Amino acid sequence: MIDNFNIRDNNWDPVYPHHSLHTDTLHEISDSLDLEMFTPINPIPTRYADNTQDSNLVINLMFLQPNHREFDRHQIILELCKPLDHASLVISIAINEEHIHMKKQTITKDSKNEKKFIKQLGEQISNINTSNIADKETLENVTQELPTAIKDLWNRHSKTVNITRHSKEWWNEDYRKNLAIYQQSGKRKDWKIYRKLVKLAKQMFFDKRIQEIALLNKRPWDLMNWVKKCKLPTTEAIKFNGQPCNNLDDLWYVLYHLYNSAQNRPINLHLLNEIPPSLTATWPLFSDVEVCEALNKCSNSSTPGPDHCS
Repeated sequence: MIDNFNIRDNNWDPVYPHHSLHTDTLHEISDSLDLEMFTPINPIPTRYADNTQDSNLVINLMFLQPNHREFDRHQIILELCKPLDHASLVISIAINEEHIHMKKQTITKDSKNEKKFIKQLGEQISNINTSNIADKETLENVTQELPTAIKDLWNRHSKTVNITRHSKEWWNEDYRKNLAIYQQSGKRKDWKIYRKLVKLAKQMFFDKRIQEIALLNKRPWDLMNWVKKCKLPTTEAIKFNGQPCNNLDDLWYVLYHLYNSAQNRPINLHLLNEIPPSLTATWPLFSDVEVCEALNKCSNSSTPGPDHCS
């Protein structure tokens, strides 16, 4: 957090003999953001007067996160002051090189290798002998057979793929072969076959994804990622009756009036007599099993109900 706070205080300006009341508020804000004010390497004024009558000031401050070695010092560059009257506060951030692995081992979903992997894994699990477990050592040997079998089967059926910005979940080896056929022949007929297969693959993939969202996790708002949902502003002031609420007393006032807006208002209960009575409906009996089955269909990450909000 860096800005011209326009606050003079002897905490950062030794020439100024007074203490400002706004300093405490500034420190409270920085503490709430887990920031601390840092002293520059060259403690010089940051605002320079354009005449001889006024004095130079220290009003530009920098607040940084503590316990970060790369953020421990900054400097004031006076040469960047002109043509403005404020000097620049500069900090150097070291960026370390990071190696990003662009390859991974994977088994294509719904492929022949996936079916073979699942089938052979089931056979390996059923062949594990658990009838002669008499001691701890035997138990450890038996439990070690499962991860060993999974690792061997994974290395046998998986393949190494390159991760790029063009990688798609619906892509498989069949489309690659059709693309190679078109690239070799250059015929428009082969291009149409390739495009038709790609279009069909996309349609099948997104239809399956929509069915999964609608029936399994029951969170239709996950589809918003496909239509570029509106990004909310980082901060937004709470307003009540057109006026912003900038302190705690105003917020409590808004909270009280929102939930007690009908307090002390006269109520005419005779309006209820105008509503025609309805027949008493009998509630059909249901069992505990039916309740559990209904709850099992709901997502664990949202509340029960048709809209998953209530």
